[in-house]
Amino acid sequence: MLNFKGANENRASARLKRAAKAAITGAQNGIARIKLNKIQAGFVVIAFMAAVFAAVAIGLALNSSALSAAYAANPLGADTVALKISGERTGITADGLTSLTADNPDLLEAVVPFSRVEGVELRGTNGKGLTGTAVVTDDLFFEYGAVEVTKGAELTQADLGKNAALISEDLADGLFGGAEPVGQSVRINNRSYDVIGLFKGKSGCDLSGSVILPSGAARMVLNSSEPTEYVFITRGDTDAALKKIDGFINSNMSKTSGGSCETSVLNETPSEPSAAGVALYILMLIICGITLVMFLLFPSRKAADFSEGFAGADKWIYILKRGICPAFLLALVGSIIGAALGIGGAAAYTALSGGGFFMSGFAVSAPLISAPVFAVLTSAAAEIIKRSGGGKHA
Repeated sequence: MLNFKGANENRASARLKRAAKAAITGAQNGIARIKLNKIQAGFVVIAFMAAVFAAVAIGLALNSSALSAAYAANPLGADTVALKISGERTGITADGLTSLTADNPDLLEAVVPFSRVEGVELRGTNGKGLTGTAVVTDDLFFEYGAVEVTKGAELTQADLGKNAALISEDLADGLFGGAEPVGQSVRINNRSYDVIGLFKGKSGCDLSGSVILPSGAARMVLNSSEPTEYVFITRGDTDAALKKIDGFINSNMSKTSGGSCETSVLNETPSEPSAAGVALYILMLIICGITLVMFLLFPSRKAADFSEGFAGADKWIYILKRGICPAFLLALVGSIIGAALGIGGAAAYTALSGGGFFMSGFAVSAPLISAPVFAVLTSAAAEIIKRSGGGKHA
């Protein structure tokens, strides 16, 4: 019994050694095919590079364009939920909304007060009067909003109850002439605010002609002690976040309320890649497959064939490894180069178009992973067809 068990173990060990030898020899023979057929191998690399470049560049450009359009419409971007409170005694407070966000971290990342009031009167030290837009918010706006402070400081928690203000760069000369704006005072609706910084919009967001005021010190602008509009930064499923917010509002709305609450999803971005982009990528992969098959089946110079040293399953391991190894390496090199060029191309496009550039893990990883996988499957099929239709050395 012990001898029988030992014999089985020895046979299993021998089979594993033969399979490992077949895999190693097949890989070595496959790499030799690259060395012997450099020009054809180069065409394979270029084909996969072009395919992945197109997929990554188009995916990132479309993603960046969609998000830039969202920021142009609202400084807090896409896939957010807006809440607008009308009237008094609704029972919905800033503290309650903050607690709702903290209690649902899987759906909600933050809630940012964000009220925009048009036609506010602005007057600087030179006495010249202007009309602008007041953005009433808090310090989270500088974390999640498409805004960049170019001079001075952004709002902090300590500023929320103070008469502090930031003004857009384009207002500086009109309000203060050639004087340094930071440290000056500006009158907004006849209330004096200390200018703590200058800012501008970014990522396609236009905040020209605007002033940013802290939510705790904007009663003269809002005619309310608290903002009446909030934006929820969502995580994951925006529709699920909207349902959670609506449920909270319905359960907390005051019975004696004289007001109402309205929610809406802002600038929902598409969750699926464009059909045209996918079709183009598939077409280019087909071209890649043809180039790869020509490299595998019609080499300009033949590498030595060591398959006669193996039989049965070991021989198939050798044959498949001989094709899969060079196909994977060539596709991987081409895909990495194509992905890098695609990122650069999309960044250049968005810079020229004036929008913001936004990286998308899916737009890069999907073609970067799928192209080598496609190459492996194609090479395995090519080797099987070659072996099935050829002679004993095929």
